[in-house]
Amino acid sequence: MRVYKVTGKDMEGNDIIIENGKQYSYHYSQSAPTYIYLKEGYEIDYIVETSNNKYWDDTTYNSSLGRYENSWVMNDDRTIYIHTKPINYKITYNLDGGSVSTDNRTTYTTKDEFTLINPIKQGYVFSGWSGTELSGGANTTVTIMKGSVGDRNYTAHWIEEVAPQPVLKTSSQKEYLQQTMNQVST
Repeated sequence: MRVYKVTGKDMEGNDIIIENGKQYSYHYSQSAPTYIYLKEGYEIDYIVETSNNKYWDDTTYNSSLGRYENSWVMNDDRTIYIHTKPINYKITYNLDGGSVSTDNRTTYTTKDEFTLINPIKQGYVFSGWSGTELSGGANTTVTIMKGSVGDRNYTAHWIEEVAPQPVLKTSSQKEYLQQTMNQVST
């Protein structure tokens, strides 16, 4: 009796995890359940099975087990090529009346790395960001690192600018300022 094998490959030809990396053997006409686990931040784009170049379009995702599932009726050895793509995650901002000279990114993937552009606001000094994976609101440099996953939210924080007050060192300076203020008020 002939034994058939199911092997998984990603689009670069590297072995991928199918039921925790094991290669399974099945007898003719036996149903072969196939479970595919992907690296976090990636999703299946499409799958091709080599024995007949069949697209594997009836794959379902089992979120409770964190895997894609399908099954084949075995009549030949099968190599399954899994074409993946990075998931696009959203980034939202609350600039609280501020603006940026160049827009910050509104999406990213696990392959990206970049630093947020700090906003400006008339009459205020930017004091930092708060939001996803940040502690407090005084984060003046925020970098999204490669390997990051999930949607993100960031809020800008501000401190009102205070006009500098003159420092009066002598009594004649103080008298002059007082006379000037009296003249302006009359």
